[in-house]
Amino acid sequence: MRDLWERQTERRAKLLREAGERGLEGIVVFGHGSGLSYGDASHGALRYLTGWDGVHFWALALMSCGGDVDLLTPNFFQTFVPDSIDPSLRAHHTQTPETVAAALETLCGGAWGGVGLDQAPVWLGRAVGAGLSREPVDLTDALDRQRMTKEPEEIASHRKAAALSDRLMESLIPALRTREPGWKIQRRLEHEAVLNGADHCQTWLTIAAKADYPRYYRAECDAAPAAGDQVLFGTALTVDGCYGHAIRMGVIGEPGDRDLRFHDTVCAMQRGALEAAQTGRGLADLQLAADRVFQAGFPEIDVDAPLQFRLAHGLGHSYDELAISQCFRHPYDKVAPPPPADTPVEPEMVFELHPNFFIPGEGGAAIGDMVLTTEQGPEYLTRAPRELFVVPG
Repeated sequence: MRDLWERQTERRAKLLREAGERGLEGIVVFGHGSGLSYGDASHGALRYLTGWDGVHFWALALMSCGGDVDLLTPNFFQTFVPDSIDPSLRAHHTQTPETVAAALETLCGGAWGGVGLDQAPVWLGRAVGAGLSREPVDLTDALDRQRMTKEPEEIASHRKAAALSDRLMESLIPALRTREPGWKIQRRLEHEAVLNGADHCQTWLTIAAKADYPRYYRAECDAAPAAGDQVLFGTALTVDGCYGHAIRMGVIGEPGDRDLRFHDTVCAMQRGALEAAQTGRGLADLQLAADRVFQAGFPEIDVDAPLQFRLAHGLGHSYDELAISQCFRHPYDKVAPPPPADTPVEPEMVFELHPNFFIPGEGGAAIGDMVLTTEQGPEYLTRAPRELFVVPG
């Protein structure tokens, strides 16, 4: 395995070559810290290129074509951190619009590119504009394409994250047997993940007679498991900055015809989409395959009628890697533009494949697994049993 610093230097060099070809002197990269978990994708760019994690604070990385990397952070104490990440990084305390602009004026002469600047707070975006001599050229898409296929070391970290997600699935049934409120079960499992190697972990847990949507928060997860409930559980965690993600479903007590039908259909949707994930085929084929299975399983229901979140999304240093995710829109977002031109499947892509549906008044179903694409075909990285689990009522 190559040293992480070496890999990050190579990643920066690849992106900076493209910047140089466009006549740019360097790139300004914005990122929120990982404290926002999967609610933000900007952190992944900084982690991928520099190893930096501001956790609860934003940061700017100024990467010059000459090889210098300067980090701007609003937290003074974070200026001491880079030596433990990469001693070639230089950190500067810049907390106000004036200090941000002054640092950019000093460190960023000439034309520069930008990555993720559209995610920055408005005041910070204005400070960047004031500090640069010209409007930055957006290179976000270029970095997204670079991150679309994974290096061997990234795949190894994803495998660790997948194994940890599997461990939480194994711990879920004993946790449900305690009959504690859902939010307590979540906290115990999240704690277990961190104690066993996760950088951080956040879960959702729906326990309801008719599963209605992914539930995250204490106020909506206060019920204890009861006989007849449907259970849906999802993980989102990172190991070495790389995401792991999985979803499983089960019931409390004896499963009924509804539970079996829902589970059989969503698993068949996943198998159909997985079969379509062959090198050279378009990612859009996965959606078409899953839709056909749903229509066969529920011919009486229009495929657009149930509440659904998207079928799949890219995974990497972000929970949502846009180069893949943009091919899968959220069906509930009726005003979202259609996906852009289709993206072909390439070896070494990692994505989450999680077909799902929630039929009002009846219940819901979801199954989710991490998938690695290879020349030989797609491979599941998560291995927890996909059968409908049953917790005695």
